[in-house]
Amino acid sequence: ANLHAGAVGVGIDLEKGMTVHAMHAGRGCARHPDNGRHLVGAAVPRWPEIISLAVRAAAASGLGYVGVDIVLDDTLGPLVLELNARPGLDIQIANMAGLRSRLNGGLSAASTPAREHHVPAAPFPKPWEIYRVGRA
Repeated sequence: ANLHAGAVGVGIDLEKGMTVHAMHAGRGCARHPDNGRHLVGAAVPRWPEIISLAVRAAAASGLGYVGVDIVLDDTLGPLVLELNARPGLDIQIANMAGLRSRLNGGLSAASTPAREHHVPAAPFPKPWEIYRVGRA
């Protein structure tokens, strides 16, 4: 999250995909410091897909513990930006809860979304396939 560099950290309820807390410069905040948008109580778009992608990326890495950074593209949907072998744990502050309890409680439910929201596991596209999407 690069909180140490002035980024805004937003905690997310893993099961519901709703933002629950936000931090900036070591303090809680309700609005983004630059654009004034509300940070708490927002639904993260395409949350079941994001969780599915994060779980598959972590499994594909072969690491026991990994941070998965995901971006949400308007056209392509959720994409893995990077995997971090030693992710910072400062984001726990934005979540107002330790990571272990959140993973034990929320991720098991979030990684098996309700049937109507199920995202089938699919192989990762090759980099050249991503760039071909929508082009003739």
